[in-house]
Amino acid sequence: MRRCAAASARLAAVAQRFPDDVQVLSTLGRVQGEHDLRASVASYQRASAIDPGHVPARSAMADSLAYLGDLTGARRALEECLSVSPSATACLREQVLLDLAVSDCAAVETRTRRWLLLSREGGAALRFLAYGLVGQGRSLDAVRETLVRARAAQAPERRAQSEQEDARALATLEGDLAEAARRGEAVEALVEPGRAEADHATAARALALILEEQGRAEEAARVAQRFLERRDAWETDPRTDDRSLERDPTQALISVRLRAGALTATAAQAQRAARRQWWERRQSALPEVGGFLWIAQHAAGAETPAEARAALESLPRFGGLPPYALQPSMHVDAVVGRTYLLAGRPMEALSPLTRAATSCYALRFPVEQMRAVRDLGVAREATGDRAGACEAFKRVVDRWGRATPRSVTAEDARARMLALGCG
Repeated sequence: MRRCAAASARLAAVAQRFPDDVQVLSTLGRVQGEHDLRASVASYQRASAIDPGHVPARSAMADSLAYLGDLTGARRALEECLSVSPSATACLREQVLLDLAVSDCAAVETRTRRWLLLSREGGAALRFLAYGLVGQGRSLDAVRETLVRARAAQAPERRAQSEQEDARALATLEGDLAEAARRGEAVEALVEPGRAEADHATAARALALILEEQGRAEEAARVAQRFLERRDAWETDPRTDDRSLERDPTQALISVRLRAGALTATAAQAQRAARRQWWERRQSALPEVGGFLWIAQHAAGAETPAEARAALESLPRFGGLPPYALQPSMHVDAVVGRTYLLAGRPMEALSPLTRAATSCYALRFPVEQMRAVRDLGVAREATGDRAGACEAFKRVVDRWGRATPRSVTAEDARARMLALGCG
């Protein structure tokens, strides 16, 4: 944090000497974005005024505006970018990220298809296209083919892992949870030699949730324990931004162990508190990051009504909820909505759970998304919307009612449908 502030001060001095240097202003905006988003926006605006066609400044300015909660301003900046530079794929990409943030999967498809017309490689665009197709309920065969094309554009050394991750997600969505677990184990084996904690974290969280969804709680707890016991041996992301916070599965994996009876409530509380303190010591002073710290380390660790209420009471200390999540590494809306629901505030849970249930990120978070759909049904039932509750529970049963070997979430949704007399 202090290094970023010092670097931006030096760059600001250079910018005063060369006030018309667009590259200096753009670099200054990027460095300021590590500790002062409003200052970064001002620098990008100056750069864009000097050179309206400078795409890096406009796309980065939109990103900073989005994190500040000004999604309208972010979209305006990107529209201006594309009006000046119609082939600017960097600005198209930022538009897609904004569409993903508000679960507009149809817009994701439209923009990524335009992106593909402009880009020869198109690997990122194809993956986003797959997200948009899944979010609209399109054929999983079409999604599968899109992912094949996306992997073909990847570096060869990354393809084997991506293939297993994609197969894991598709099998989960199809309700073949036994195959999903096999693919999850294959991903763990592929990342085993790796040094990056993030790769191990993603693999462990996905596999633990798939096993837990089958009712294999003890095996899920062992996966969680294996990661938690070895975590300190791997290389931690040195950043303290939203993505590094979301990649940390500690709270979710503690919950897996707790639900399996592998941890006492007292031990779980101690482990949760230790991890929270570790993150708070590392956290940047950037206010916009505080909400992500709350989501990843407080909301994600709430397993009882009392814990959920305590988490929500602490939220103001972290500056409130963040307005925007850039390619989240955690199903943010599902976590937030579940916290409100668990705390006995179903009306406030409806908005985040609706976004989570209609998210375009089902490929990235297949288990979390279906659980969010179930939670949406519970929230609707609690607020008197019987028809809406039945619709949500039916979505879960339609997706996983014939899962193999089983889906505990679908079993719960079916029981709730019977209790409500959904038909």
